[in-house]
Amino acid sequence: MDFKREGDSSALYYQNSDYVKSNLLIGAKYKSSLLENKVMAISLNKIKDAEEDKEGTLIVRLKASELKKLLDSKSGSFYSQLDKIGSSMTGRVIGMSDPINESFHYMSVINNAHYENGVLTLEYNKNLNGYLKNIKQNFTKLNLETMLDFKSVYSFRLYELLKSRAYYPRGEKRKDNAFVVTYDLPELKLDLGVINAELASVQKILNNSKRPNYEAALEASPEKVFTTWFEFRRNCIDVAVKEINEKKDRTEMEVDYKPRKSGQGGKVYGVDFYIKLYKKAEESADSVERELSEDEKLNFYDEIRDVIDCGIKSKDAKAIAEAADFDMDMIISKYELAKQQDVDNIVGFMIAAIKNDYTKVPVSESKSKKNSFNSFKQRKYDFEELEKEAAMIG
Repeated sequence: MDFKREGDSSALYYQNSDYVKSNLLIGAKYKSSLLENKVMAISLNKIKDAEEDKEGTLIVRLKASELKKLLDSKSGSFYSQLDKIGSSMTGRVIGMSDPINESFHYMSVINNAHYENGVLTLEYNKNLNGYLKNIKQNFTKLNLETMLDFKSVYSFRLYELLKSRAYYPRGEKRKDNAFVVTYDLPELKLDLGVINAELASVQKILNNSKRPNYEAALEASPEKVFTTWFEFRRNCIDVAVKEINEKKDRTEMEVDYKPRKSGQGGKVYGVDFYIKLYKKAEESADSVERELSEDEKLNFYDEIRDVIDCGIKSKDAKAIAEAADFDMDMIISKYELAKQQDVDNIVGFMIAAIKNDYTKVPVSESKSKKNSFNSFKQRKYDFEELEKEAAMIG
């Protein structure tokens, strides 16, 4: 598809075909058609020029004639296709949950979709404005022409999922543009829309859970699609990876993968995707040192609790993570210092060590009982203020 054909007024509008999509929207779990995903992409491309009513609602108007050309629609009633898309889009609900602070917010993406006089009008939920226009963080830059060229919905979804997660951890600088993205199999099926995460039986398990049991959610779904690894690999992953790689001159990405198995020759429980980006690092600045998603932060807190093996709480792990700016190497190095002495407030010590960048423990602070945090006698370090801070968050 050539967006720059002379004499094609609709194509001229999309000559600047890059657009950004919030990682919140990319990571939302729902089942959708390829056509719906493409209409959403076109809408997001035009969101920068969207109307805004007095209540702050962003309104995007798409001419059916433009859509038909861009989508290269040649079969069936285009009106019927748009009718189905409008119904599906207005039923789409996404959610943000913060189990540590015990808060959640679920909302529709598009409040109204209507079609009249050859124009499809989409009215976005104003509560999502910060995730739609002038996005400052947690977004991925995509190319509309590339996205509209996909022939499989699984290719479309896998590409944006992988691209949204192909970024360097905070503080890490590399030039190879090579990444590994790991998925558990049940979550991948929900992310790709193989199983509809919006079904009531599935939502009952997923909603308001600190660590959703995706496997249980799949079992609860009445949809039984691609239930074996062979079927899922052949019909979804292989199709998507092949198309992404065949279009690497446009996707600027090459993907390989390996299944994760429980024991030699065991059941496949996950997938490691190996990603090579061909775009120059300086041109991919949007994805360098990106803020972590809420799920990634929760995983990071769990990793800290595994490292600091003395039963700290999730909110303590959160305080340590934020003090270290989510730098795991720093956290591990300061924990090694902590193990050289006995302390009764490991959280206070960790925060102090991170903020003051301790590199060694004075001789008088040498450890007397390795890995013990229960018999500390106050020594030269004064953690009073930090202990107060830890107590406030603990």
